[in-house]
Amino acid sequence: MKKDVAYLKCIKCGERYSLDEVTYTCPKCGYDGVLWFEYQYENIRIENEESFLNKWAPVFPFETLDGLDFRNLFPSPMYKNDNLSRFLNIPELWFKDDTRNPSGSFKDRASLFVLKHALEKGYKKISLASTGNAASSMASIGAAFGIDTYIFVPHTIPKPKLAQLVVYGANIIMIEGKYDLAFDLSIDVSMKFGWYIRNTGFNPYTVEGKKTVSLEIFDQIELPDWVFVPTGDGCILGGVYKGFYDLHKLGLIEKMPHLVAVQAEGSASIVKAFEKRQLLPEKVNAKTIADSISVDYPRNGIMALEGLYKTDGLGIMVTDDEILRAQTILGKLGGIFAEPASSAAFAGLMKAKERGIVKEDERVVVLLTGNGLKDISSIKIDNIKVFKDLDEIEEYIKKEEDKDGL
Repeated sequence: MKKDVAYLKCIKCGERYSLDEVTYTCPKCGYDGVLWFEYQYENIRIENEESFLNKWAPVFPFETLDGLDFRNLFPSPMYKNDNLSRFLNIPELWFKDDTRNPSGSFKDRASLFVLKHALEKGYKKISLASTGNAASSMASIGAAFGIDTYIFVPHTIPKPKLAQLVVYGANIIMIEGKYDLAFDLSIDVSMKFGWYIRNTGFNPYTVEGKKTVSLEIFDQIELPDWVFVPTGDGCILGGVYKGFYDLHKLGLIEKMPHLVAVQAEGSASIVKAFEKRQLLPEKVNAKTIADSISVDYPRNGIMALEGLYKTDGLGIMVTDDEILRAQTILGKLGGIFAEPASSAAFAGLMKAKERGIVKEDERVVVLLTGNGLKDISSIKIDNIKVFKDLDEIEEYIKKEEDKDGL
């Protein structure tokens, strides 16, 4: 039985918890971050199965795989792009593309794992707080499985993500305030009404879902030197770290790749803590165009920082202008439409390459975590000229041909 070979552990005090109960945080020490899944790795053998889910089932926290084979979610595409490789002079530049997941974001990995656990425990209502991607993800998957979702979102949520919630039939609770307030209120309300809580940085099954990206990377290209991760509350970064941790504990890799937390300059709690070699992040007053990584206090900051320290990783801050430039380059050179938060990872790579941190002969993976159609507020589409005749079109074309491109 899976519960006999796995348990939950508090990464702050080390207390262990059984999988029999629904445990979110550590009641012993009061740590309010994500608990850590630990397996008896010495008793696990990974077979070379054709199916991704069958192969890695021994390090999933479930007795069966029922419900996890959802819309071909696993694995997502991994590819190179010659133009972008030439642009940065990195021949082994790979993009892990989760923009084509069922709801258009990386968060589907976590939502599916959370939903399976909720169903196993008999819940019929799931709640969460989100700036948008986790919300639309949980609403989409919840609708597909007939589960009611209650979504707490800040009033600044991008309209395309809000539209997804409406279409999926979610119960929308819009909060006049930031994500952090929505998070706190969602916990209070959910505890009162007995709902299952999906919150990122709170539910340990979200990390187990997100770690699947690292297992896929290993299957697709084996071991990269660097993995660039757009980072807000630290849960994607924590999940990426957990996946490579599992691979290392299983003896399948000798070392873990360097993980890079890329944060917007206006929401850089984890990077600032890393630069000071702190174990705990500090609260900031987040403000950035990259909505999905705009967080005052990272709920999974401890695990994210541990991932950076254990992998000899790196923290990089990028400005909003650098994020928008990266989004443009991904689009014009790569034909990739990534939302600003996702584009931040590529902005971080460009900065690391400029500083000489990433070498030309190294293998690099950039996580593309959200489709650009989910957040279009930063894209200038209202100043497009309307033409009335052939002469105006010809004049426009001549001006465009004189430009230098990017």
